[in-house]
Amino acid sequence: MPRPRHALDWLRRVMQECRMWQSRFRAGAAIDLRSTWIYIFLEATPLCAVDSRPRPRSSFPCRHRLVTTADATYNGETKPRSKWVAIALTYLCPGLGYMYVGEFIKGLTVNLLFLLMLEVFIISFSILKFFPLLPFLVVVAAWLIFSTLIAMDIAQKADRAGDRYVLKGYNHWTIYLVVFLLSFLVPIVLTLDFTRSSLWTLERVENGAMYPTIQPGDTVLVDLNAFREAPPVRGEVVATAPSESDDLQFLRVVGVQDDVVRMEGNTLYVNDEAVGHSPLKEEEIAHAELDKESGLLAWVEHNQGERYVISVSPRVYTELTMPPTRLASDEYFLLADNRSQVPIQGVQTEERDSQIRDSRNFGKVSGPELAGVPRFIFWSRGPDGSIRWDRIGLRVH
Repeated sequence: MPRPRHALDWLRRVMQECRMWQSRFRAGAAIDLRSTWIYIFLEATPLCAVDSRPRPRSSFPCRHRLVTTADATYNGETKPRSKWVAIALTYLCPGLGYMYVGEFIKGLTVNLLFLLMLEVFIISFSILKFFPLLPFLVVVAAWLIFSTLIAMDIAQKADRAGDRYVLKGYNHWTIYLVVFLLSFLVPIVLTLDFTRSSLWTLERVENGAMYPTIQPGDTVLVDLNAFREAPPVRGEVVATAPSESDDLQFLRVVGVQDDVVRMEGNTLYVNDEAVGHSPLKEEEIAHAELDKESGLLAWVEHNQGERYVISVSPRVYTELTMPPTRLASDEYFLLADNRSQVPIQGVQTEERDSQIRDSRNFGKVSGPELAGVPRFIFWSRGPDGSIRWDRIGLRVH
């Protein structure tokens, strides 16, 4: 458009600009056309009417440049950012905090980094087989510190955005929910469920079958992948799942393939040799943490070069006998460490379930029936409900 040379040309140009604005923002943009027209007319027209002589462009007398359609760009709806909402979203899911202040890619990246850290911890735990409670607490503390640093950064971004923050397409609670579920909650739940069903699981013990190694009130951490590389060995504590129950039961392997096993009372014979016993030393008795009120004695059983602790009661004797049983390939003979509670045959189901059950009751066990190996005492509570801190973290062997 040519430069106006007098006031009439200037007024004509103003009206043309107003028509252009009206045609472009007729759909309802947040621009007051009337106030814009008045501003241009009052501020520009009197100055141009004073002197209508042609002047160079740089010396044109108008103090204000003419507002054009480029100055009226509609950027979108604005809404202030609350730093407290940003902090709350960060602790719920760090990625949501960054999304709230307009950094979508960074939010997804933070969520993926957390999932990667969780996967690395589980893989390392499965390979190294360390007691996980203390390392897990360290990881949780590190994550809380990391989340706090992120929350501080996001709070500053929310303050800088102020009331001029232009909402993005993903600044909506439905998008937040989808991102929270797909990039954070669902992957965590699936990872933990896979870990519990295929790698590790926790099992609470209510009976005294493996006393004193495992005591009632202990929660045991079970390695479900223990037999993928090597079969169970003599003297090892294993977990087996009876067919009528989903709960795991812990027993000790006393016979392996090619062994001939029989029992006479509480005496175990392996390959026609009686398994010997010897009493625990005083320092070993203190470490075994025996319950004096139970009346059980702790003995060391010597089985084909393997040594492990069992418990017997001098007041209990059984005449139960088992004929010789030859174990084929991938078959095992399992006994409870507490030899005084002998499985009783021909009793009601409720009474039978309260008794210790081992190979004296259900016979030899095949490899596929073994679920895993108990590795650690993860948690422990006494009969009175108190926490037995001295048992937490003990290795089961």
